[in-house]
Amino acid sequence: MTITAPVVVIGILIALLYIPSIQRSVVDKACREIAAQSGYDIAIGSITLAFPLKLQATDFTMSKNDSVYFRGNSLDANISLTPLLTGKVEVNYVALEELVMNTYSMLPEMSVEGKVGFARVVTRYADLANAIADIRQLHIADSDIRITMADTTIVDDSEPLEWIIKLNRGRIKNSRITFSIPHDTLSATAYIGSLRMDKGSFDIAKTDFALKAIALGGTRIEYDKGNRNATDAPLDHIRIEDIAIRARDMRYAGINDISADITGLTLHQPSGITITDAAVRCTSSNDTLRLHSLRMESRNGSRIYGEAAIPHKAIENPKDEKMTGRLLATVSKPDLAGFITPQLYGELHWFDERMLDASLAFSGNIAKLAIDALALDFPGLGAMNADGYIKNILEFEKCESRIAFNAGLNDIKRFTGAANDSIDGQTTAGGHISYNSGEIAADVALHNASGEIAASGSYSMADTAYTAKVDISRLALA
Repeated sequence: MTITAPVVVIGILIALLYIPSIQRSVVDKACREIAAQSGYDIAIGSITLAFPLKLQATDFTMSKNDSVYFRGNSLDANISLTPLLTGKVEVNYVALEELVMNTYSMLPEMSVEGKVGFARVVTRYADLANAIADIRQLHIADSDIRITMADTTIVDDSEPLEWIIKLNRGRIKNSRITFSIPHDTLSATAYIGSLRMDKGSFDIAKTDFALKAIALGGTRIEYDKGNRNATDAPLDHIRIEDIAIRARDMRYAGINDISADITGLTLHQPSGITITDAAVRCTSSNDTLRLHSLRMESRNGSRIYGEAAIPHKAIENPKDEKMTGRLLATVSKPDLAGFITPQLYGELHWFDERMLDASLAFSGNIAKLAIDALALDFPGLGAMNADGYIKNILEFEKCESRIAFNAGLNDIKRFTGAANDSIDGQTTAGGHISYNSGEIAADVALHNASGEIAASGSYSMADTAYTAKVDISRLALA
């Protein structure tokens, strides 16, 4: 902003603004000018200006065609006078109370409505000419915001925002944010107890965002797909409580420049899993997305450890690049209760509380992913080793896979339910399972001291038809 009027004239004009009648006249004229240029009607109930530039406004609204976009009870602002002469606005603070909003069609592809109970902004400066704001503190509390996505894409020809915002410290307390997509009945709500952000920068035009540290606590999230029969579809409604997250060095500047270091995460799902400790570190450079480490542990004893390297070209040009990864996991049966139906959970009675220990190593790309090694150990029941491949992962119609395995069962009597028969509990099995163009096929051979069985079969997903063949070479029964 260039200041062209002489400083003495500016001083006289500012002095006149402290006269209440002139304040009212200036405000009314400013509201008319805004309405003429923007099409939005501005109304202010009362306004006072104290020396040097302390502004108080009450009962203000912004509307258009009888639709109220913003309505607030009070606004307080303290603006430094001297920086105005250089085109900068240094705001000691801006405080809003009871701001009600509804953007209607103001924003492309979404609407935002709700209430901001309290908002306070303290800035170092705001450079209007260069669209830069340096904020010392941002505090939002007691708010309820609903974001609704449009059912159809709206073409927006308006100029994009080009502000660069620096944030020294931000905090949100006791607030709720709801996100919904009406056409598929999906909604998600976050109840934020406390969110703290330190040392942030946001370049809106370049989509370049960074935060030195973030801490979230006392938070609850609910996800709902609109299916009220949660017994049949337990994942259609999820409630997660007591969420706490600590993270540092967060950055996003496009797919080629990402970093995140989540040093701690805990949460509780009332009907299922409780995560007592988790950490994730990942980065994305010009050529590769790397999951340096993943660690997660639950109260019931489930554990996950993993790492992976995924070149961007392995997705964009899958025939030329290779991704690799490794995963170790322990699954505790009680942790599955909140993710599957009670009927299915009842079928897991065969398994011990420590249900599964697993390890997986893979390599390849989207065109062909090799399962280099898969090991599954079901304590007290048996173990399996396998390898194979999956082709065309993202194209279901062209997807093809084949898994070869060998396994040993410690106690096959768990499956027969006949604890007193003479079938030997020790059993080995081997064979392969394949999928190709909507057809699943399997060849399996079982052997124990009581006999040998060879079985093969196939199932057509399109025709819902299956074939099966069983050859029994020897079987001894009591």
